[in-house]
Amino acid sequence: GLRKYSQSALRGASTVDSNAYDGNGVLGIVREDFSIWERRSPLTPHHVSELSKQGFKVLVQPCNKRVFTNHEYAEAGALVQEDVSDASLLLGVKQMPLHRLNRPRNYLFFSHVIKAQPGNMPMLDHINDTQCRLFDYECITKDGQDGAPRLVAFGKYAGIAGMIDGLQGLGQRLLAEGFSTPFQHMYQNMDQARFTLRNVGAQIQSVGMPDGLPPMVFAFTGNGNVSQGAQEMFNLLPHEYIRPSDLPTLESDIKSGKRKANKLYGVVLNPEDTVQKKDGSPLTDVSDYFAHAENYESIFASRVLPHITFLANCMYWDFHFPRLITKKEIKDLRATGNKNLKFISDISCDVGGSVEFLSKCTNIEQPFYNYLPETDTDIDDGLSAEGIGILSVEILPTELPRDSSEHFGNALMPLIPPLVSPHTASGEGAGASVTDKQLGALSALPKELQRACIASHGDLLPKWKYIDRLRESNNLTNDSAADSEGLAILNISGHLFDSGLINNVLDELESFKDTIKFSLTNCDVSPNMSSNPVPTHIEIHVEGSKADVKEVCEHITTVIDNFDKSAEATMYTSHSSEIADATSSSTKSAAEIRVTSPKRVLLLGSGRVCAPVIKLLGTHDNIHITIASDSEVQSRELLALLPPSHGAFAPLVMGANGEGSDMVSKLVRGSDLVISLLPATMHMQVAEAAIAHKKHMVTASYVSEAMRGINQEAINAGISIVNEVGLDPGIDHMMIMKSIDDIHARGGKITELVSLCGGLPDPVAADNPLRYKFSWSPKGVLSAAKNPAKYLLNGQLMEVAGEDLLLSGEPSLRFPTMRLETLPNRDSLQYKDLYDIPHVQSICRGTLRYEGWSNIMYALRVLGVFEETGPAASTFQELLAQKLNVTGSNEIMPALKAHLTAGGVRDVPAAVDAIAWLGLLDGSAPMSDANSPLESMCNLLTDKLQFSETEKDMVGMYHSVVGEMPDGVVETHSSRLLAFGTPGAHGETAMAATVGYTTAAAAELILNGQFVRPGVSIPVTPELYNPILKRIQEFGVTWTEDVTTK
Repeated sequence: GLRKYSQSALRGASTVDSNAYDGNGVLGIVREDFSIWERRSPLTPHHVSELSKQGFKVLVQPCNKRVFTNHEYAEAGALVQEDVSDASLLLGVKQMPLHRLNRPRNYLFFSHVIKAQPGNMPMLDHINDTQCRLFDYECITKDGQDGAPRLVAFGKYAGIAGMIDGLQGLGQRLLAEGFSTPFQHMYQNMDQARFTLRNVGAQIQSVGMPDGLPPMVFAFTGNGNVSQGAQEMFNLLPHEYIRPSDLPTLESDIKSGKRKANKLYGVVLNPEDTVQKKDGSPLTDVSDYFAHAENYESIFASRVLPHITFLANCMYWDFHFPRLITKKEIKDLRATGNKNLKFISDISCDVGGSVEFLSKCTNIEQPFYNYLPETDTDIDDGLSAEGIGILSVEILPTELPRDSSEHFGNALMPLIPPLVSPHTASGEGAGASVTDKQLGALSALPKELQRACIASHGDLLPKWKYIDRLRESNNLTNDSAADSEGLAILNISGHLFDSGLINNVLDELESFKDTIKFSLTNCDVSPNMSSNPVPTHIEIHVEGSKADVKEVCEHITTVIDNFDKSAEATMYTSHSSEIADATSSSTKSAAEIRVTSPKRVLLLGSGRVCAPVIKLLGTHDNIHITIASDSEVQSRELLALLPPSHGAFAPLVMGANGEGSDMVSKLVRGSDLVISLLPATMHMQVAEAAIAHKKHMVTASYVSEAMRGINQEAINAGISIVNEVGLDPGIDHMMIMKSIDDIHARGGKITELVSLCGGLPDPVAADNPLRYKFSWSPKGVLSAAKNPAKYLLNGQLMEVAGEDLLLSGEPSLRFPTMRLETLPNRDSLQYKDLYDIPHVQSICRGTLRYEGWSNIMYALRVLGVFEETGPAASTFQELLAQKLNVTGSNEIMPALKAHLTAGGVRDVPAAVDAIAWLGLLDGSAPMSDANSPLESMCNLLTDKLQFSETEKDMVGMYHSVVGEMPDGVVETHSSRLLAFGTPGAHGETAMAATVGYTTAAAAELILNGQFVRPGVSIPVTPELYNPILKRIQEFGVTWTEDVTTK
């Protein structure tokens, strides 16, 4: 058997009674002693105040370096004192000193023991000797499931801080070279950082960068939360993202005027941008690269490095992968005279890793050092004009201690009450084993905490027993390979610890302990830097007879093959002959077994909205998207936005009569979630297939009566069908409900609600009499102009007939810098119940248009061009002549004016100008459908009101929610969203972005297991609207919010 590292578990009868771990309503926050730079806290004063209100007693050890003062904690209701012995739970951020781990009670902190990190094993032994019960934040996962997302982490703050520090370092490095730039600032929190970076951006946009500097190019490796955090800061500056293939011509493009000089350029690097196969062919299968990295070589130094100024290195790396940059490559590049690379912010902080010349981790006091490639030396005395500035701080989130602590504490708060409250233990009967006691004492706690408990009652929990086996394996003494008849080296990579696969592998090896010997010769681990676990690599040597070694390898293969695919495990095995060959050759033969678990998304449609959906979901390595559409060309263009092997095309033709239903069913069956961006009339066909195959579904469309009617079927199937997650409906629901819930939570009642939204051309592009352009079919807009509407004004019901809707347009000052008008939009009264605002006296949802639009549209309606059928005509001039009962062309104008005046058109001259501009009076506008004025008008407007390649659209949204509070104060919550499209072949319309990113964010929630409510839903609850609103802001969908009182 394996040697036990703690003697407490062997004492048996002396094992502590489980009541020692019972909560007593008192928790303590300890002083951080791990690092002099550690200023974070697991709970902020705000969190302490909430716990105090719930009746818990909070003890806080005094600390002058903590970002929150002792006084702030005292004001929040905590007892600030050195003695925390009364607490049944002690909380910290990093490892605690041994003297604080002094008796059986609950401890929660980042212990860094689950990968048997040698430096922390004495602490683990002490924990078991003193029978402390250890919980680790890193092990808290959703629903306590292996491989599920972590719930309590410092998230993307490493990336944010790394980018902020890196920009400052770049400024210092350029200053040493004689260039004064705005990149020289220190920040205390995120608000200050954002404010300052926006000011920096304004300076860059106004005066550009100093003469003599090449284009400023920022490269980002990795696509996880860390990289996204770094990009979030970069996005506050004037910027443009380009492709790696654009880099060689960037400087000439700027000189020619094709691109601008007063902005920064960003390039996000995927594996295919940094490596190729050793035979020179491109990387086409990322999974093959991860499995056979030895067959690939880096191309970063030749393709990317010569053109970049700044590298934000956020990628995971281990020694199996080719390095991003070697010492020789950077030295050779600089020997050619190319010294463009000025600074590296290595947020991953892998010493000697992907950046070979990263030689050390730095601290917050001295975060930068200089590297001289020519002599392979480091200079710690400031940043000089020569060499490359480097940032490699290991604990970056502590540089934003308030923001990161608030983020962390918000995630932790739900788990504190059950851990501090009294809970009844089971499993304490006579003769109960230590394991029975451990599990029984945890049984009353949430599953998330049960999984996160590493040690209790003086021993490791069964799930974490492998830690002892890893330690023992490291101490085994084996004979050399030359003395063994059979030898195999197992190289296993994946989420081995987070998924629990390591347990199964070691258990299987131990089952052969009588016939083979094995030792863990390498365990390459990195800390999980975000909510997603970081892969680990282990190397195991197995020795014995050839037959026994072969049998063991086959059994381990079976273990991996049958394990939960969330482990994403890869194994290759080298046998004794191959190992011998490797000593005399640089090549190595290997047999590979790959287990992957992509989340399969079916995307129905290939229109404009699909691109933002692809871009957001494409940030995940474990999502595969199948685009089903009748347009292969459009689908292939969308697939180009995804990494290789992350997408596929499936031809699909659907019809209103059920055409294509068999294919839809087949595609849905093979997916985990389906996103339907088809016309709304086709959603039910998809929903029925989703229910039949128990697959989740997301749409941006309104919930139809038919969709509402299948709610119980969806519940019975255990699936979520989330609708109305676009712009309007979608973002409007979420922003409104956020305000309503805030007012309701404080006892207020809603008295007024105004919600306005419109898709418009950018003011510069509104260059026609209608002041409107279409980026999709006009038919929906024209049909909506005939819908009746009703709303509530000061308690009075206001109803507008469909034929009068276009007469109801009124000027709107909600966006004071633009001349807009608003028209009521359908039935606003239904939102009284939907939003649970029974006391509302005024409620109106409206459509925004440029002023004058409704007048012109009403004039066209008076002329009958919105009718489905009409008299046969070849041109609109001929149609109008019949309508006006005239024969000569010179008779049309006076008859037209008279007809419009009689019909109630308010501004006849403006209407006539628009009608003439459309070509309705001179015979130049054909009737494309001789018997349908509406179809012909749709085709005409599509032709006349198109956006040019350089024009962009705009989305405007405004909400006002008025609440009367219990003390008589009236609060007005207002929000304004103004989004603009990006022109060009690779741009996206504002409408597509606001709809697509919102739809994708909802799908992402379901795929990540963060929204699990079955049935038909819309985003009017916090579990949906809070994370979706937060997520879409990361993709540039932003707004302003304001609260006023009177």
